[in-house]
Amino acid sequence: VGLAIANEIADVFDSVLVVEKEADFGQHVSSRHSGVIHSGIYYDNNSLKANLCVEGNRLLYNFCEKNNVDYLNCGKLIVGHDENDLDKLVMLKEKGVKVIDLSADYRYKSLDQWKNIYSNEAKKYKRDDDDLCKEAVYGLPEINFNDISKARLIACPGCYPTSALIPLSPFLSQGIIDNEGIVIDSKSGTSGGGREPHQKLLFSECGDGLSAYGLINHRHTSEIEQIASFISGNDIELLFTPHLIPMARGMHSTIYGRLRDPGLTSSDCRIILENYYRNHSHIRVLPVDIYPSTKWVKNTNEIHLSVKVDTRNGRVIILSVIDNLIKGQTGQAIQNLNLISGLPINNGLEMINHYP
Repeated sequence: VGLAIANEIADVFDSVLVVEKEADFGQHVSSRHSGVIHSGIYYDNNSLKANLCVEGNRLLYNFCEKNNVDYLNCGKLIVGHDENDLDKLVMLKEKGVKVIDLSADYRYKSLDQWKNIYSNEAKKYKRDDDDLCKEAVYGLPEINFNDISKARLIACPGCYPTSALIPLSPFLSQGIIDNEGIVIDSKSGTSGGGREPHQKLLFSECGDGLSAYGLINHRHTSEIEQIASFISGNDIELLFTPHLIPMARGMHSTIYGRLRDPGLTSSDCRIILENYYRNHSHIRVLPVDIYPSTKWVKNTNEIHLSVKVDTRNGRVIILSVIDNLIKGQTGQAIQNLNLISGLPINNGLEMINHYP
């Protein structure tokens, strides 16, 4: 989550202790709280019986068991688990724990579809939880606000789907663009590829260059199509092409669609976006002819949108930028946590962007 968000949330949820290192859960950054935070929050109400656990990697269960923390009796849990932790997730659900899952395991409504898309993982880990796939709510809070607030299992989307679905939703849900011919061109900083060492992420490989990858068969294509189809009420197939750009963080998506009413102007489409997201302060719709930069949202949970209509051919171009490390997932998980806790959606996420 990061220390800035953690300290913000410490003011909302009492008894939080910030820990800096992955290898040393005992290295205190703030001693005024009495829980544990590592890539998230552990809220223990001044005891070792957890009421809230948030953990952004796979060390949570080992840590809790080693320190006699009863994570099975916590109230809410944010977890990025490995597939071999599925049995623990089932136990958590049976105990009534509300789970916000950062992995891709429950983003699909069908286990068979997950097995088809994540075929390598499906061969390695045997799953039999299609009922949980059907129950899970897709954790895009601006679109599934009401369902998330009542959910027991929330599947957080990743950065690419977030940057594409938020700008597309107003146009798909109201039938303003055709369901065919949608093109999404996205560019991500290198942190979108995670922290594991890969040759393509070496500075000498990606510095001073721009490259596409995962054409046609990128895993997020089917995820975006599933939610876009749900929003529009029709089956949608689209083109999604991700690119790697030589910067640490940030994501820029350019989305193309054909307007059903070619008489709509850029100002009309801007009003559509603005009205649709009028109750979401972290979504900023820019004036016509102002195009967003990833720098404008760095270190924030905001998404900036801009729209332009090509009146020559009736096509609309929608631009979006996010910080892939915050709104791309972690900040979004906190928004979901707020919703299931009955708190304002952006609690703990009012961060200031330092630009230029």
